[in-house]
Amino acid sequence: CFKGLGKFKHGLCSINGGFIDHSGKWLMEPRFLVADNFSEGCAFASLDGETFGFIDLRGDPVIQPRFQQCRQFSEGLAGVCRDERWGYIDHRGEIRIPHVFEAVRVQGFRYGVAGAQIDGRWGFIDHYGNFVIKPGYEDLKSFSEGYSPVQRNRKWGLINLDGSLVVDCQFDELGELDGGMASARLNGKAGFVSASGSWVIQPAFDRCYRFFGELAVARKGDTYYYLRRNGQTVWTSEPGAMVQSPPVAS
Repeated sequence: CFKGLGKFKHGLCSINGGFIDHSGKWLMEPRFLVADNFSEGCAFASLDGETFGFIDLRGDPVIQPRFQQCRQFSEGLAGVCRDERWGYIDHRGEIRIPHVFEAVRVQGFRYGVAGAQIDGRWGFIDHYGNFVIKPGYEDLKSFSEGYSPVQRNRKWGLINLDGSLVVDCQFDELGELDGGMASARLNGKAGFVSASGSWVIQPAFDRCYRFFGELAVARKGDTYYYLRRNGQTVWTSEPGAMVQSPPVAS
């Protein structure tokens, strides 16, 4: 019996401080206090919850635990925290981008850039740690389908990879694009918008969540709905039910 469920990466699922295969058998017996899923062939883990390093698919350490926090590898780099500052290392554990960035998180790389914060503002850096989109935002999310949600004056909009604002910062909440659609919330009502900021599913809900395949979860009051990308409702929950995500077709 396992406590909680996770996602499989590289054929392994991190759970209870160890890793299981698709049959539920332990490939690495629980011995870690913290163990993340694998990315690019390794996973960050900690025996004591205070110092973190990386292990390989056999469970052997490949980067010794010397960081306060770590993030998954993406595009060959992983965010690591030391002395309350974030930088990036490569697969050999060598520091490629110095520990100069702030906040409780840094992003993984997508499209050759990653979100990072300095002097209280967020922007995007390249693989050398240089800001290619200046840090002028209160918050931001990773690029998806060539666009990133960014926050300014407590409102969200979209920028493209050139850093140009393509959708004005007008939404109270805005998710990452998936299939040309992003969840959005404005004036207390939620729906889905396109990359141009136009509503493609009208804001008729209290909250909308990201798509899982061709279905997304939306909530109105204490009732949940499964929505297709054309806005059609295909399932409605009993009032008060708890729904996290719809099933994904295999």
